[in-house]
Amino acid sequence: MTRAYADMDAPPLHALGERVPSHWSMPSSLPPGGGANLWLHLHDHARLQAASEPLLAAHLQSCVLQHADIQAALNHVLSRKLAMPGISEAALSGLIRQCLADAPDIGHCMLLDMRAALERDPAAHDRLNVFLNQKGFQALQAHRIAHHLWGSQRQSLALFLQGRVSEVYAMDIHPAARIGSGVFIDHGTGVVIGETATVGNECTIFQDVTLGGTGKHGGDRHPKVDRGAMICAGAKILGNVRIGAHAKVGAGSVVLTDVPAGATAVGVPAAAKSDRVATLAERVQQCFTFSMNGLPPPLDSQEMAALLAYSQWLARNRPIGVEQPGRGFPTVARTGSDPNPLRGKAHYARRCASCHGAHGEGQKTASDSYSVPPLWGFDSYNKGAGMHRIDLLAGFLKANMPLGNPDLSDQEALDIAAWVRLQERWPDPRKGLLGGLLER
Repeated sequence: MTRAYADMDAPPLHALGERVPSHWSMPSSLPPGGGANLWLHLHDHARLQAASEPLLAAHLQSCVLQHADIQAALNHVLSRKLAMPGISEAALSGLIRQCLADAPDIGHCMLLDMRAALERDPAAHDRLNVFLNQKGFQALQAHRIAHHLWGSQRQSLALFLQGRVSEVYAMDIHPAARIGSGVFIDHGTGVVIGETATVGNECTIFQDVTLGGTGKHGGDRHPKVDRGAMICAGAKILGNVRIGAHAKVGAGSVVLTDVPAGATAVGVPAAAKSDRVATLAERVQQCFTFSMNGLPPPLDSQEMAALLAYSQWLARNRPIGVEQPGRGFPTVARTGSDPNPLRGKAHYARRCASCHGAHGEGQKTASDSYSVPPLWGFDSYNKGAGMHRIDLLAGFLKANMPLGNPDLSDQEALDIAAWVRLQERWPDPRKGLLGGLLER
């Protein structure tokens, strides 16, 4: 007998013989009798709904009321939906019944998946709706059957089920992919999960998410999503990268590198941001790394100690929590016209080039240091700096430029910022060379 999943006390051997990582092994978190109690709830709810909605009575009788337990009901729902000419509902029902008997952990995971949908989906309404109507839930249970078949050396049948699930539910999950328990797939349409991907316990995946590879390379080539992570709608995670426990990937993001545990990754390509407040020393390091495009001093260095001491000296006698004059940049109001880089190019030539150079190169002194900083190119800030954001750069320009006599209009500041942002500079160090080439 093969086991698809296992309890926390004894991490299982995967059906193909490899050890399953603890970050996705199944927890034993249902109370005793949880499955039986849930089935009684489903059965009673179906009976009441059949009485109040006669049009649904035959459907509820077929899918719930005529069955002895929840696994028999699940068998009926899946076999009816996945049957096709040449492979009858009765044949599929026999197959699913045998899989559920051989791998009882599948049923345990189903109960945890249902609870996850109720806890995380405000539109779930009740267990009966999740069980009968949510295709993300049904497709996930069908995958668990296919995964068991894959591990039992019945790959052809497992791949057939993958194809039928893709046709019926518009979700494509390779049967070798390993998915933990308490997983919630919301909506489900367009979800793609590759062969060597793993999804840990208690994860949430929204529609149109891809856990894919980066080409035709073989071997372990798909993402690893750790416990409790959330992958939002339209996100694409590509390659053998790890999404740390309880991390979040924003909607529409493209992830090409690891995301640390607890961090949030957003953008194309995505950059990870920690969900904690950085220390002053870490913020100083970020200034060196991004705004100055250099190497930061180590946290325990004399240079860092001197910078922190100077910062504390500057802050002496300043009231805590009171905004200080000159801090930050003003917010530039949107004028109804989008930032226009072509207008910005003309404004730059007229208002900025005399100091910063026609090509943004700045001005150097005899000692080869800069008296006027470059605005783009190899010696300027990189794409990870705040100045690479149009709104922040426009605010800085509005407050300070031209130097000594700042008189740019809001629209001029926005247009110049849009032009400067289009120029070449070093990529964001967090995204690597590939990420920098993809970003604009």
